[in-house]
Amino acid sequence: MAAIAAAVLVPALAQAAPVKNTIEVSGWVPYWRATAGTEGATPNLRSLTTVHPFSFTVESDGTLHDTLDIEDEPWASFIAEARAKKVRVIPTLMWNDGEAIHQILSDTESRTELVETIVELVQSHNFDGIDIDFESKLAETNEHFSSFLRELYRAMGNKWVYCTIESRTPLTSRYD
Repeated sequence: MAAIAAAVLVPALAQAAPVKNTIEVSGWVPYWRATAGTEGATPNLRSLTTVHPFSFTVESDGTLHDTLDIEDEPWASFIAEARAKKVRVIPTLMWNDGEAIHQILSDTESRTELVETIVELVQSHNFDGIDIDFESKLAETNEHFSSFLRELYRAMGNKWVYCTIESRTPLTSRYD
């Protein structure tokens, strides 16, 4: 039976278009393990496409906070080494306050200000983009979050916009 399956499958596979090597490998390095994370990732940079310093958070008022002091060591050397090896540096921007996310993103002026602040952050540090990781979003934030991502994508120009989406929602939004 295995021989029949092989005889049927091998010719079909042989005629398939060649597969391009488009696999990308990213690594997230958290601020709470700065030394161990950067020491572990540095010798493996040649195997990575992108590094994501898990570094920035959004405060409840929509301002950004640099949780890891991105310009200090060990981050400054790590980022320089990543850039020297042509590895993208795209920090993660984390926010896990569903009520605050809704409040900021549902207000057009506040949402625009957040987009502008993120673009300024990326440009001022010469990052290759941003990874948005907003968790605990409320169901009613859905359209506002989509608008935020569209606006951010347009404003970022040729920079990368990653978006990490959690599969869970708060219990109060579970069935919406």
